[in-house]
Amino acid sequence: MRIAPRRASVLLLGMAASLAASCSEEAGARGELVVVCHWSGLAGEDLRVFGAEYDTTPTLTRWASSALDKQDAAARKAPLTSQVASLLCGVGSELHGLLSLAEPGHESITMEVETVAERARRGGWRTLAAVSHAKYTVAGLGRGFDLWRAPELGEGQRDAAQVWASIEENLAAELERAPRVFVWLEFGDLWGDEWTRSDHADSFLDKRLQSFRGKGGAVDDAYAASDEERSLVQRLKRRLFRQGGGRARTALEASLIGARLGQLDGVLANLEDLARDTSAKLDWAVVCGDLRLASAGAGAVFPATNFGQEVPPGRQSIAVESAGRGDLSVSLNPLDGSFSLLGDGGQASSRGASLEGPGNLVFELSQRGTGLRLVLQGPACTPEGVRIGSTSLADSDICELQDKHGVDWPVDPETVAILEVRSLGGRRERVIVATGGEVRLLIEYFPPNRDLWTTLEGQGLEISEHATRADCVEVSGAGPFEFDLPARVPRERLGLALFVAGERVPAEQINYRGQRFAVRGRLELLFSPGIWLAPELCAAVSDSAVAPIAIELHDPVARSGGHKKQPRAERAFLRRLDPSE
Repeated sequence: MRIAPRRASVLLLGMAASLAASCSEEAGARGELVVVCHWSGLAGEDLRVFGAEYDTTPTLTRWASSALDKQDAAARKAPLTSQVASLLCGVGSELHGLLSLAEPGHESITMEVETVAERARRGGWRTLAAVSHAKYTVAGLGRGFDLWRAPELGEGQRDAAQVWASIEENLAAELERAPRVFVWLEFGDLWGDEWTRSDHADSFLDKRLQSFRGKGGAVDDAYAASDEERSLVQRLKRRLFRQGGGRARTALEASLIGARLGQLDGVLANLEDLARDTSAKLDWAVVCGDLRLASAGAGAVFPATNFGQEVPPGRQSIAVESAGRGDLSVSLNPLDGSFSLLGDGGQASSRGASLEGPGNLVFELSQRGTGLRLVLQGPACTPEGVRIGSTSLADSDICELQDKHGVDWPVDPETVAILEVRSLGGRRERVIVATGGEVRLLIEYFPPNRDLWTTLEGQGLEISEHATRADCVEVSGAGPFEFDLPARVPRERLGLALFVAGERVPAEQINYRGQRFAVRGRLELLFSPGIWLAPELCAAVSDSAVAPIAIELHDPVARSGGHKKQPRAERAFLRRLDPSE
């Protein structure tokens, strides 16, 4: 598997199916290292100025070259913790639950959401992370990482060099023994005061100020100052704000940015050296700037309104333009339950979404070799329930059916309610785990509720505190079992996550809080390179109670009126799709 820079948004949107799926592939002679680097408060404008014009950060420029096309030059504002959570979960805060560290009940991601790291680890990858601030630990973003390096509460923020030093030795050891390693590196806000005391900043500033030397004013005063307790940056900063000096002030600000980028560039160079020493194949993704303004081409996430939105009845439709390039668009029409997908099959792109509404369908579109791979997941996703034209997949040779069974889960696929919560007279709820084997259930709650702990102990369950979270208890043992929740546990702040045989149960296989999910069918379809008449695939999917899922392939040029007469090849192709025409 290779995740190229321009495919960074696939990983960052949480579309980590390729990481999980790669466990079935044979590892090559060399190991694989996938690195996601995230810089808070760094803008594309900074990379352009110091990477291209002055060539002070060659490694950073090369890594971030694919992120420059769509980066917003003004996006220097550090992202919120909830936005970083969206980066690692692939969904917005409405779904992952983290709104603010200061808001009780919403200061961490919910157990129902699976992170990129969890998906990667499920696929056989070793997962490591190093971050600059303890707030990411509080937010629960360390979930899924085999190794999590973060400052302790009250320690303050680490700079890029400290972040790298905290993980370098462990990463080298993992690359020596693990065939696949996934790493997330988060470097803190670039505008902290600690940078003004950096020797690296002084070095950058000295180079930029040479043209201002010998002309008097604030620059010469800063060099002549005898205050050794302050750095050159600090001395000049004080004099500039006292005496003015627009050009020198610009040089100061640029030098501070350059100092930060220079330190980051050193980290990336060390990463490349480490991969070279261990003969690991290095793939990377770069994320920078304000995640609310950056596009998917720069590795940002989409607003949650586009993914997982419940569509109410009425005249409303959702349109999503993916990747910022228009190579994929998604629409859901709640009037007839139709689901349409429009994509450029000629691109090496992989996109997906889960749209909640009448269709309630999950799809993933990607390139497999020179062909196209389409994964459909939903209640009607069976070879008999999916049709191309008037022919079901069970009888069609239009595409190759890769997965006829669909449910890739180590339990009986006939089990509908693996985990169920039932209301008992409106005051109590009973949790039922209807599956056997080794079961581990995480119960997330806020604020800490002693009644919950006492109730669980009184029902003979094996419970323990969570290793890293104060708002979570763990119930383990052999299933099936059931227990009651006390009345004073707030329902709106309760979350459940179920693990069977060490594997997390997907949310769609859980009957929870009145949402009844059946085990969904899953189909993986492979289309040959010539299956589309033009480099565009249009799939119209209907998932209603009476109609099966239907996939239609169209020539977009003919549909737009570009052809006065339908080409012979197209007519023959459509006859294959629907013999009745």
